[in-house]
Amino acid sequence: MIKDKLLSMGVDEDQIIYINFENSEFFDLLSYKDLYKYLKDKVVANKKVYLLFDEIQEVSEWQKLINGLRIAFDSDIYVTGSNASLL
Repeated sequence: MIKDKLLSMGVDEDQIIYINFENSEFFDLLSYKDLYKYLKDKVVANKKVYLLFDEIQEVSEWQKLINGLRIAFDSDIYVTGSNASLL
């Protein structure tokens, strides 16, 4: 829903990065270092990026990553999860 809202507001598709960590396509990104490398290659220079992470608790040390992303990129970050380990 957030992605659809952003697109309807005129945000370019390449500015939105959505990752569901339960999707096998992203199993190689379950370390915060690997995820950072992936994001660094995807972020468009000089544009705000919208990072949408679902089931973020699957990523080791995800809290450290989120704090670093706030500094590294001009970004809005959306984090969701259904596991009690997020608490």
